Amino acid sequence: MLEVIPDTAHGFCFPARDVYNEKEAERVHAHFIDMCRRKL
Repeated sequence: MLEVIPDTAHGFCFPARDVYNEKEAERVHAHFIDMCRRKL
């Protein structure tokens, strides 16, 4: 699944980048962890 998150740029999950978006990065991370727990 590919999700396009409004008001973010490529690489927004990486704190070292100028486009870092903490709120959305945390949301994506939580979704990823949830998916892993359900599938593994």
